[in-house]
Order: sequence, then structure tokens, then C-alpha cells
Amino acid sequence: MMATIRTKSPVISTDMPIHLIHRWSLLLLAIVPLGSGAGTPSTEAIVTFNTVCARCHEGECSGRLSFTDARNASRGHILRHFPAAGNQPGMVGELFELLDHMKEACAFYSLQPPAGPARKWDGKALERYTTANRRNLFIPIGRLVPGDYRLHLRMESDVRVKVHLIAENFDLVVETCENTSNGKLALPFTIEEPGSYFLRLYPQKPVRVEELTIK
Repeated sequence: MMATIRTKSPVISTDMPIHLIHRWSLLLLAIVPLGSGAGTPSTEAIVTFNTVCARCHEGECSGRLSFTDARNASRGHILRHFPAAGNQPGMVGELFELLDHMKEACAFYSLQPPAGPARKWDGKALERYTTANRRNLFIPIGRLVPGDYRLHLRMESDVRVKVHLIAENFDLVVETCENTSNGKLALPFTIEEPGSYFLRLYPQKPVRVEELTIK
């Protein structure tokens, strides 16, 4: 049985046996990135990666992933731990690129803090840092200098929420799980090293964060 493959690049326009077509398809999978591989990952992908994937991969600074031996394994790994990625065009590729960045740069992918007054944000400003199902948030809060601070959260309803405050080197400054009271939660914390910090929130049910303040 014979078949013809026609592509733009590389050019393959010839009769080829099926078993050779299969081998060529495997070769294409080895050299073509998942997704477009172009441009900046979406904020949705960055927030998803840093709340779903990063917890297991922070500090894995082993250098850039090999595109020839990691792609297919990574795709299966991503879909196993985050099946919803398979329903979002380009998401699997973006998550792979973010993992590649974390391993090579040993850092979170650059993401600007929410717009608004310094370290005081309302629900509208926080929307883009929330996963689509409103279960997780990842918020870059900017640079903090050594000192004592207090984190204030106001939620639309009471909920138990896991809170991580993470330094740029992945050290956890705060790791706790607390219940809000009348939708509010206040957590004191101390910063010992200057640098950029990130807040990760895991409410136990979908809930809107109405306000976040760090003083």
C-alpha cells in the first residue's frame, strides 16, 4: 500500500510506504514543539503552571530540557496531572515551555504584579491571576525589603485556604492553611532577605478574592 505526504516544510512530496510514513511521523514529533512555541506564555498558563505544576518542580534547576527526549513524556505527565490542559488549545505546549524555563533559569517566569496601588488590589485586578475554575491564585507581589508585614485577605465567603508566600529562590516564607472569619484573614510574616516574592492561594472551594493587601 502506498501513500503520498505533502507538506510545506520540510518538503516531502513522494510516494512512500506506510512503514516509512510512520517513521517520519515519529521524527516530526521529535523535532516540532508542542504548541506554537512562539511568543510569551499567556497569564492563564503561567498561573496554571505555578499553582498546579511548580509545586513539584521548584528548584529542579537541571538545565534546559531536551526537546528530543522529553516532549512526549512531558505531554503525558501534564495531561495526567492536569487533564483540562487537553481541552485548551496550546495549553500543553505553554506548560511544557514554562517547565523548560524553570529548569533552565531556576526561576518563575516573569509576570508583572497586578495593576493598582502598591500591594493593595481589588477583585477585578486579581481576576487574571486566578485559574478559570477560581480554585487557585498565583500573584506576584513585587519586591519586599526585610521587615515585619501583615497580609490581609477578604473573600466573598468563608473558606479554608492554603497560603504560600514564596521567595524568588523558591523558599517558603509562609506555608499555612487557615479558615477565614466573615470572609477575612490576616497573617503576619517576616521578611529576612530582600527580593521578589509571590503569593499562592488554594481555597478549598471556588471563591472570589475581593481584596488583597500587604502592609
